[in-house]
Amino acid sequence: MHGGAITLANAFLEQDEPFAAILASDMLDLPVFLSRIRERHSSIPAGIYFHENQLAYPWSPRDGDKKRGLNLHYSFLNYTSALVANAVFFNSDFHRKRFLSDLPDFLKRYPDNQNLDTIKEI
Repeated sequence: MHGGAITLANAFLEQDEPFAAILASDMLDLPVFLSRIRERHSSIPAGIYFHENQLAYPWSPRDGDKKRGLNLHYSFLNYTSALVANAVFFNSDFHRKRFLSDLPDFLKRYPDNQNLDTIKEI
């Protein structure tokens, strides 16, 4: 989820074909991808499809980050990707409701600039 957006944006910029839209999966850092292509493709609408979301993704029992309360970054990438997308799609109503209901508690974990009002934009 980290470097893929840059690599994919670079490959996208090498294409000569016109694109009507971008549809990305929840595994892409959409804000980084869009920032890399904006100079040439700022008018292309972008949607994001959530097969799952990192807010509700189950942690491995062997992952020490969970016990230390670390690694919120992937969840934040899902949040910001949904926020910048022109359209947000989910594989089920359950996942949509879960993502939107988990966002307030997730954002409240930050000490300031929680941006709770942005949830309604999604």
